[in-house]
Amino acid sequence: MGAAVQDGRIRKPAAVKQVRKAEMGFAEALRLRDAGEAGEAARAMARATAHWTRATWIEFLEDDVIGVEQPPAYRPTQEDSD
Repeated sequence: MGAAVQDGRIRKPAAVKQVRKAEMGFAEALRLRDAGEAGEAARAMARATAHWTRATWIEFLEDDVIGVEQPPAYRPTQEDSD
């Protein structure tokens, strides 16, 4: 994921922010899995994938394909409930 930012494939600041959150979430999921916490790892993975979905929506779909912001009900993140 970070390679997509480093390579310039993901450039929009809001998308980069979501990629970073996804990276942290995936790292947390792996840590939890390695600690034998399969249920918590699965929940962390779900949160991480929501951030990745948000990043790709912002970078590739929002302006060029769909033309609207991602609906909050579609793969919501913690930010959506604040």
